[in-house]
Amino acid sequence: MSPNRIVWLNTIGSGNEKTAHLAQNTRMKIMFFAFDGNPKILRLCANVTVTHSRDETWQELENLFESHPSSRQCADFRFDFLQTS
Repeated sequence: MSPNRIVWLNTIGSGNEKTAHLAQNTRMKIMFFAFDGNPKILRLCANVTVTHSRDETWQELENLFESHPSSRQCADFRFDFLQTS
């Protein structure tokens, strides 16, 4: 979407914990780990908005992905902080 924004399509199959947690706190961290070479960790911190099929912006976000019968919601990540170690 942009250097500070990604949209993640959430589908049925792995529970719904992410969305349950976001209902309580819209902050989320995504972590990436390098397992080869020098150990490195990248942390991306974001405010997240969850969009459901009943929401006005659903169609716009869902159209970013291939059609999937188990689409549940889209998580719109707006990153405001990153950290490496």
